[in-house]
Amino acid sequence: MGLRDAAVQGWSRRPRIGLRPAKARGPVPPPGLRIAHRGGRAHAPDNSLEAIATAAELGADGVELDVRLSSSGLVCAHDRGQPGPQLRDALELVDRLGLWLEVDLKSDGRDGAVPLLVDLLRDRHRTWVSSFHPFAAWQLRQADPGLAVGWALLPNRRARPLLWTPWIRWLGVQIVEPHVSLLSSPRLATWTAMGLRVVSWGVLPEEERHWRQQGVGVVVDRLSGGPRCSPK
Repeated sequence: MGLRDAAVQGWSRRPRIGLRPAKARGPVPPPGLRIAHRGGRAHAPDNSLEAIATAAELGADGVELDVRLSSSGLVCAHDRGQPGPQLRDALELVDRLGLWLEVDLKSDGRDGAVPLLVDLLRDRHRTWVSSFHPFAAWQLRQADPGLAVGWALLPNRRARPLLWTPWIRWLGVQIVEPHVSLLSSPRLATWTAMGLRVVSWGVLPEEERHWRQQGVGVVVDRLSGGPRCSPK
């Protein structure tokens, strides 16, 4: 069974050693970052330059932006056909504001987005790419060991096999990104012992402080104030 077939079927079989990516060396985010989901969708239009600027004004450490391939190149948009700024323009603004950037790549690895994204992000700091698709995450890891990659996990049964520690270790991602409903003290301890940075999404304002105090980065819709993470 090929890697793509394994990804589609949930990666329920043992890892194949020959396909394992090289050791990652990309810069990982510090613990406890506050990341504005889609730029802070409660405060400005999703994935917009306005959202990025607003997130910085409201004290975010960084922004998460959905990125997909369109006829005009890589754009910041959650859904196919949705308007959004060019990723290149968003990168310039993020750098000017001194923010961390999480790129949530909306690709299954078969549309040609990965090589374009890798070329655009090469040698960047304060940036990582996350993916819900194992095949896309594997492509990212193979393409550039210097790019930090996160593995995002949905809160459903299909995601459960992907919590299996050998798969995470085999893929060699540096960041694991579970929905907050998948967080638990034993899992957090295991991932931390593996040297992984944990960034969780779906975090509610009342949960933010609890998880940040435990070193978990949080991706939030609404920025509730409080101190930034240090260092940036």
